[in-house]
Amino acid sequence: MFTHNVEAEIFGRHVEVARNPLKRAIWSNQANKMERYERELLPRYTSVVAVADRDREYFQRMYGVGNVSTIPTGVDLDYFTFREGAALEDREGGTVVFTGSMDWMANVDGVEYFMDAVWPAVSRVRRGARCVIVGRSPPRGLIESARARQLNWEFTGFVDDVRPFVHNAHVYIIPLRVGGGTRIKVYEAMAMGCPVVSTRIGVEGLPVENDRHFLEADSAEDMAAAVLSLLDDRERSIRLSLQARKYVEENMSARRASQVFEQICLRALQPENAARASVTTREVPGTIL
Repeated sequence: MFTHNVEAEIFGRHVEVARNPLKRAIWSNQANKMERYERELLPRYTSVVAVADRDREYFQRMYGVGNVSTIPTGVDLDYFTFREGAALEDREGGTVVFTGSMDWMANVDGVEYFMDAVWPAVSRVRRGARCVIVGRSPPRGLIESARARQLNWEFTGFVDDVRPFVHNAHVYIIPLRVGGGTRIKVYEAMAMGCPVVSTRIGVEGLPVENDRHFLEADSAEDMAAAVLSLLDDRERSIRLSLQARKYVEENMSARRASQVFEQICLRALQPENAARASVTTREVPGTIL
């Protein structure tokens, strides 16, 4: 079983940020169901693969699953090439970018939060600044909200290649308040040389350092200040970019990830694990959501 997230944890975080009482009740109901589902399902597998150490620890602590391995995030460094960001000659301009599927609720919540709580402070200082949201299926209501407020925002929808958008941006944002699992977008942005501003949840579980590999900002005020600091201070932006790229090169190559995954698969195929699978297989519960 390859787990990309601790799904119950993500649902629980939707409960925490939901402002509408009905939505909060629905998310709470779904979180309880997903927790029961994960608790019932995961022990049946010979091997469970997590994408972060914190996810592995969660499965072990909360569900008592002992056969959990962690696979490192792998980045294709030949594909996500480094490019030093262009200098900002216009003191009122600058491009901020976010990449991620916009049909995933955690991303929608983060972008809404950035639009409502963070962007006003950024645009007051830099009136010509723009924000580009790269990802499939952006909600129509979000697009209309940006248009109604005459924000300098662009929603690209699906694109074949995110690299030009990241290479042409000056700051990469991860304003997530809800999320879990792998954070590959963090490492891809770092590999491409776009300095990252993220919430704690956006880089949760990653062994990266604040003000060395990225800038951490959990409040709207701090996130706006961090974005503006990178737009204003080119030396800081370049320093952050170079340190982040070096970290990804040394720790997060795709080759290393593939080697770890190969060993996990080989262990799962050992005779004793196959025998265990034959005696634990039962009917998996149907859809519960």
